[in-house]
Amino acid sequence: MKKIKSVHFIEKVDEYRCVDRDNDIWESGEWEISQDQIEHLIGGYILLHRNEDDPSYLGGRISDIRSGTKKGRVIFQFAFDYRCIGRNTDSSGWMSEKKYDYYE
Repeated sequence: MKKIKSVHFIEKVDEYRCVDRDNDIWESGEWEISQDQIEHLIGGYILLHRNEDDPSYLGGRISDIRSGTKKGRVIFQFAFDYRCIGRNTDSSGWMSEKKYDYYE
């Protein structure tokens, strides 16, 4: 499996939250991710968008992934990174409000 560089999500309901203001650590809402993808996402980036055509408005480097309250869903913990703000991605490859970018 190719190494995942980043995962983009369509986040419309603002379920993310800052969990450590001093270190700018955030948690995402709950997302459905296959178990085999999880190990490839640690150290990669998460970017949140309002829709497929909008630039990202929040994101950072993924430091942890834990089980969510809903079966089959996970919560991402990430360190905010200003370079993840305002990033666009092409419209191809979106599925179920998520898209993966891979290393070449």
